[in-house]
Amino acid sequence: MLKNERFLKEKEKELTQKCESLEKEKKILKQQCSANYNECVQKDKLIPELQKEYDGMKLSYHTFKEAYETFKTRVKSLDDRLSAC
Repeated sequence: MLKNERFLKEKEKELTQKCESLEKEKKILKQQCSANYNECVQKDKLIPELQKEYDGMKLSYHTFKEAYETFKTRVKSLDDRLSAC
């Protein structure tokens, strides 16, 4: 009976140490996941801001392009009229 009790106590101690080790590992992994999650949240907040800025730049580009095309057409028209004289 003493051998069985000793064996059981050794196994209990061994399993307790494994459990404590796993709990520590779980805590570390939880911290790492939390840090990664916070990084993703920051990026998710940044994406709409960047999209808004991109849309504004795209609108400015198209507005500028239209103005340039209109200006180019008018200059060509004036140049043609001057060439005709």
